Amino acid sequence: MRAKTILFVDDESSILAGHRLLFEALGYSVLTADSGMEALVLLQRHPVHAVVLDYAMVPMNGEETALRVRREHGNLPIVLFSGCLSVPKSVLEVVDVSLQKGTGPEVLIETLRQLLQPLARKRK
Repeated sequence: MRAKTILFVDDESSILAGHRLLFEALGYSVLTADSGMEALVLLQRHPVHAVVLDYAMVPMNGEETALRVRREHGNLPIVLFSGCLSVPKSVLEVVDVSLQKGTGPEVLIETLRQLLQPLARKRK
């Protein structure tokens, strides 16, 4: 069985590097993008099983990125992984799960494991 591919989107390179190190060690294939636009390009070029993205990015924030991912890739699981203490309710309606960046890695690992299970989720 092929490794599941996760796309991490964040404008902080140290966060992307940490995610790559952790999730590749767990057997996932990892793609990284430092902007929403780069993420959309990668999604056109590579099969991806889930997206983990930051909210506070410029020029395209996490909400706009998530909306474009939904429009172009349907039910692809999206996890908002942000340091913002409060994000607009409208973005929470687009993503599958919202986690704080201060959350331990085990929470993100388990969240992705659950989202990537076959038939584990259905969009509204």
